[in-house]
Amino acid sequence: MASSTRSATAATTQSLSTFQRPFASIEHPNHDDTPNFIDASLLAHRSTGEWLRAAVCLQLCQFPFLVRNAEVLLHVSRTILGRRVTNEVLRRTFFGHFCAGEDEHSIQPVLRRLQQHSIGGILDYAVESDGSTQSLPEIERQCDERVPDFQKCVRAAANNQDGGYVAVKMTALANPQLLARVSTAIVESRRRFDAMSNDGRDVTGDGLKQIISQDAADSVQRSVDGKLDPVACPSMTGSHHSSQLAEPQLSSAEMELLQTVLKRAGEVADTARQNGVRLLIDAEQSKYQPAIDHIVMLLQRQHNAAGAFPVVYNTYQCYLKDATHRIQQDVERAKREGYSFGAKLVRGAYMETEPAELIHDSIQDTHDCYNHNVRYLLQEGIEHGQIEIMCATHNAESIALAVDAMQDSVDPSNSFISFAQLYGMSDTLSYPLASRGYRVYKYLPYGQIDEVMPYLIRRAQENSSIAGGSQHELSMMWNAWKRRMWLQ
Repeated sequence: MASSTRSATAATTQSLSTFQRPFASIEHPNHDDTPNFIDASLLAHRSTGEWLRAAVCLQLCQFPFLVRNAEVLLHVSRTILGRRVTNEVLRRTFFGHFCAGEDEHSIQPVLRRLQQHSIGGILDYAVESDGSTQSLPEIERQCDERVPDFQKCVRAAANNQDGGYVAVKMTALANPQLLARVSTAIVESRRRFDAMSNDGRDVTGDGLKQIISQDAADSVQRSVDGKLDPVACPSMTGSHHSSQLAEPQLSSAEMELLQTVLKRAGEVADTARQNGVRLLIDAEQSKYQPAIDHIVMLLQRQHNAAGAFPVVYNTYQCYLKDATHRIQQDVERAKREGYSFGAKLVRGAYMETEPAELIHDSIQDTHDCYNHNVRYLLQEGIEHGQIEIMCATHNAESIALAVDAMQDSVDPSNSFISFAQLYGMSDTLSYPLASRGYRVYKYLPYGQIDEVMPYLIRRAQENSSIAGGSQHELSMMWNAWKRRMWLQ
């Protein structure tokens, strides 16, 4: 399996590099407010020192050996040079380029500078864990301690901008091993559902009680008039006693831990709702994602009131084959139950570690999936309302297609749709969009250097895989620098 994952990833990464077309060749719609992604003058906000740092960071990301062995090289550096020297080098290079600061106070200058160009910030307290080297009590203690940190992040977003956004990684609030266990139970329950259903459409009450507890089944049955389809009961996790599911079922202790996770996430969502801030729940590895989807669904039911903006967004990685199906089910559920729906669309950040069979066969399939879902969500929002979309992408063609689909139907300044790029990447997309009045945000991770290293390594990998985009940005910076020298 590992070798098939690596081969599929390598093929897809190669396709991605060759797919990148020169930005000038992208066919933009013929509208006056269409952004110009090849206008180097829009990068004049950067200092010469920032251009130099960006050039070094983006160029180093193009060396596959460095990217693949980043963790090993970091360990060697800390062994030879020491943690303090290594962290200072990182602070002046990759951390300084991709991260906004180390706490809520040090990110203020970055926020102010972005706001001068009509760009907002998505605050991300970039802490996460795989839980592999810690005891259960230690993991639970750390997760409890992070709740106030996320709440501070929410308040900082509210204090610095109207309609702020905060990104949340569920592995910062839950033991990753618990998320994996819950995901296993969900996947198995869905498999049992499909096996018992009538052509995958519905399950009778007696059949449902073989999958989840009798009390839960009775409760669901009352809500859907005798039969159940996958939209009405998407997760089907519960403590039950069916011998057919003895292995994947959750123990009472695991159910209690899951309730604690829901309490933590609920406290952060409460703070967001009270402060008018939207929470973007990040997507993570597929081994965790079913549990994360389940938690997000419960949060949306509680906090995304009809007629109001969606407090809680889910994130969908479009390199996964099931992305379109999941999005459509989640939209249908929100319509049935009458709550507002928020979706952030990304291509994905964990392809290096995903099972090959879950990933689209080609990068073009991923592009098609992304663009299809942008159009689908735009159409749903135009026709039915109650939807907000964040197009988080570094792909100029996807942005141009979204802008074209918005024409004559959606005001660019409407919160219905917004665009986002990572801090330190794709300024050549963010600034032209903002200059034309579109809602644009930069994803601003912050935290202590040791905490954000997993994030920095993923950014290096992402830059390595989108070589065409990085080379375009380097070329634009060079042109902007020459323009500055000539004017001086």
